[in-house]
Amino acid sequence: MNKNIVPSLNKQKLMCKRFFETGAYLYKKYKVTNRPERVFTVREVPLGGVLDASILVCAGADGTVLPPFVTFKASFPLVVWLMGGLF
Repeated sequence: MNKNIVPSLNKQKLMCKRFFETGAYLYKKYKVTNRPERVFTVREVPLGGVLDASILVCAGADGTVLPPFVTFKASFPLVVWLMGGLF
């Protein structure tokens, strides 16, 4: 889908309905309805600027928070990234 084109209201409603139907189906299929420790969400926060990097944050429905994961966009990682030079 082109990011610059906003879908029609009917298309948005259909997409939303399918999203929740799929979620309900997966919850039942994998039996996680009453198992919040098995449900996680991930959020990507771009850093931008000089660093072309992102931080991934993951939290569980039961309150569990995993350590942040930093990703860099590069063909090859710089040694300074791995040696604590930036963070």
